[in-house]
Amino acid sequence: MDKEELVNFMKETKEENEKSFKNFLENKALYSSTDFYLAEVLEQFKFLPLQLFCPECQGERTYSYNEEKSDIKYVPGRKSFTTSDQLKYFQANGVSRRETLNKFVNGKTYHFLYDCQSCNEHQYNFLVTFSYGKIHKSGQEPSFGINIEKGISKKLGDELAKHYKNGKICELHGLGIAAMAYYRRVVEDKIYSLLEEIATFVEESRKTDYLNVVEKVRSSHKFEEKADLLKDVMPPVLTSPEGNYVKLLFSKVSEGLHSKSDEECLKSAHDISLLLESIIHIINTQANAQKSLAEISKRLKN
Repeated sequence: MDKEELVNFMKETKEENEKSFKNFLENKALYSSTDFYLAEVLEQFKFLPLQLFCPECQGERTYSYNEEKSDIKYVPGRKSFTTSDQLKYFQANGVSRRETLNKFVNGKTYHFLYDCQSCNEHQYNFLVTFSYGKIHKSGQEPSFGINIEKGISKKLGDELAKHYKNGKICELHGLGIAAMAYYRRVVEDKIYSLLEEIATFVEESRKTDYLNVVEKVRSSHKFEEKADLLKDVMPPVLTSPEGNYVKLLFSKVSEGLHSKSDEECLKSAHDISLLLESIIHIINTQANAQKSLAEISKRLKN
């Protein structure tokens, strides 16, 4: 490989790496790891802004990377490698391009600091260790707060909102099976009232069939069976070409709890919580739209 080929490889993977690193800092639990193949020296890496909760602003805010107070360029004993250095190392050792690039930071822990762009007071500090094609979140200060949206919390009610928050806490601490257990409890206890709300925006011609299915779901004791019963009756707003969102929620919560390892559960727990929240958002949006239309219609008739 010549220098031009190496430069092109670095450019092609640069954007992917930057987005992957942003997602890792925003969403991964403390002490968790993820695959990460560095495609350039860290001095050339663009650290994208993060979206995190700011306790000073009391809301989600944009945090920008503070290069001056981070130690990328000033880690004791670290040598800075240029593209030419990387090429020489690659040619001398005969290893793959990604293995070569990762050799430069392997085994080292770096400090990354991000400032809130709104208040300019609050900061997040991360310690990230690079190790053989992976990165590990070695430290974080402050730890992520668990802040459930008011619309989600209100829909779940006080008790289930506590269970849901416990699930999020387990998720952030790397306890995948525990998070799944909490999410399953929330889904199991809340699904029937959600299904009744969904009935309000099911087409009239299909409503009787829908309500009959809901009764069958209520009497079933198996999550897999509940999922199968619901697969053909959801209104279009809760389906896509890829499938039925409510059925997917049922099947994945059950599948994760019974057949996957703790690590596998952790990987899917975040998406399951997002799916549950998205379904609730859709229900809330539909309910608000119906309420607004009813009020408009009433005013126009007067």
